[in-house]
Amino acid sequence: MCKKLSAKEMLEVITGTQYMGTSDICLLGYCGRNKAQTIIREIKASLEEKGFYTPARLVPTEYVINYFNIDVDYLKELVKGL
Repeated sequence: MCKKLSAKEMLEVITGTQYMGTSDICLLGYCGRNKAQTIIREIKASLEEKGFYTPARLVPTEYVINYFNIDVDYLKELVKGL
């Protein structure tokens, strides 16, 4: 099981890259590698239905944020208050 992230760490992971892989999703979702790979497959399948292509084993950060329903503005407020 992956470690839980603070708001600051979560914001750093989200804003640090355009695409996310298994390890990033593992951190954000507080899940294991198998579940993270399942999430990647689900996101990739929905993107392929829309006609988009993504690099192997990577998905756009925007879709990961939507999958986990992460409120980025709220995270920014939390970090600013620290």
